[in-house]
Amino acid sequence: MIMELAPLSSGDRDIPKLIEIHRDSAVAKYISLSENYFEYVTGTKGVVYYKIIEDGETVGGIHGEFSGDTLYLSICVAADHRRRGIAETALRQLFTLAVDQVNTVEVSIDETNAPSIRLFQKMGFVPIGKEDELLLYRLTFS
Repeated sequence: MIMELAPLSSGDRDIPKLIEIHRDSAVAKYISLSENYFEYVTGTKGVVYYKIIEDGETVGGIHGEFSGDTLYLSICVAADHRRRGIAETALRQLFTLAVDQVNTVEVSIDETNAPSIRLFQKMGFVPIGKEDELLLYRLTFS
């Protein structure tokens, strides 16, 4: 498996595929897209969206927002590519890129999203609180 991250650009040819991935009920349950979502992630300073590409196919995405020395992120992977280590590999690649820019990474996870909770705990994130039904996790780089 060859996996890479590629920054999403305005008008990117993979946006329809990413919309399809985000519309999957297992993703849409936790991450909702506004009408101008992809304009926001490609045109807003401090916001990034990386396509997750496996063997030349876009299979997911990572949304990140920088605030000071913290990166807030979310991730999604297409249904037929889940439970194969893609999310963990993609996040490790992202952290390699981001470690010079941030000291911490934070995620908010719906308390019913057991796969995401397991993923982020496995990667060393620690719980730091709860807001409504969202569990807050943080990873600090040494």
